[in-house]
Amino acid sequence: MDRQLPLGSAAGTANPRIPQLDGLRGVAVLMVVWAHSLGGVFPSNVGWWPAAWGWGIGLGSGGGYVGVQLFFVLSGFLITRLLQRELAATGRIRFSTFYLCRIRRLYPALMLTSGAYVCLALALPVPHSLGEIEGAVFRALTYTTNLHDWLHGIPDSLWLSHTWTLAVEEQFYLVWPLLFVLTAGRCYATPSRIAGLVIGLTLLFRAVAPAHISYEILRFDALMLGCLMGLHPKWRTGKILQGTGIGVVLVYLLFPPQPFSSRDYLLSAIGAAGFLQHALATNWMSSRVLCYFGRISYGLYLWHMLILRTGLHPICGIPLAVGISHLSFYHFEVRFMLKRETGPSPV
Repeated sequence: MDRQLPLGSAAGTANPRIPQLDGLRGVAVLMVVWAHSLGGVFPSNVGWWPAAWGWGIGLGSGGGYVGVQLFFVLSGFLITRLLQRELAATGRIRFSTFYLCRIRRLYPALMLTSGAYVCLALALPVPHSLGEIEGAVFRALTYTTNLHDWLHGIPDSLWLSHTWTLAVEEQFYLVWPLLFVLTAGRCYATPSRIAGLVIGLTLLFRAVAPAHISYEILRFDALMLGCLMGLHPKWRTGKILQGTGIGVVLVYLLFPPQPFSSRDYLLSAIGAAGFLQHALATNWMSSRVLCYFGRISYGLYLWHMLILRTGLHPICGIPLAVGISHLSFYHFEVRFMLKRETGPSPV
């Protein structure tokens, strides 16, 4: 899931934050949290109404799909804007500083959550095997949780399986900055054309790939749509696309198809892109409540899944996750951010 960068350089040059994007992040994480609270999560499946998840009958049961798409689109947008401004200001991209920012922003909370999982796993009435614990932590900390087919020999408890979204984004971070630098200013292989090519290839592979590959690996169309929005600011002014985006997001939020098809991934990503356009053009997403949840969204995403997996009912588990995420962000994660960063930047 996407977590915000300051919109300045990769070095974190001071730059005004955009509160609407914090609000959008808050909307996205609340969608995800509600969907998981509604249907429950593995292995306990304790939720408000587990049957709603399987039937796709509404009440926000599609929040997991839509929220993640919003995060992916926002990641592509923010990273591309960051790279553009860095290149325009200095004529180059400082990859070492770029990745240092990512590590300092992402790793502390991920390590803290992984450590908490180890403690829980050892304390559970039916403890996980040491191999399962090590495998789950290894996948999470190496951003390979989504590569099941390549790591099938490593045991996994699946308690940190929700870090697959972080894996998708980290794999995107490893490739997109390099492609951007190599194609910026070119006549033929421009960043926009590369993004379009990646979208086309994603659709092609997803049409023939198994469902789990489509879900946890082939999600680059959403990321690249965000990149295209960053590359073409004028695209963000269309009222029609904004309205369409809101409508598409609502449809997939309330009535998610079971299962998701390749077309559904693309349409929900387009809807997320339109919703991002709306966020940038409105004021309601800059509300203090949404911005607050946006700031703690990274930790909340990590912690709420871990807590719900213990079997604790959402009525107790979600407030606990919010409290831990608040403490984690304001008293732990901020200590690792570069001083030049203007604020929280989970990507």
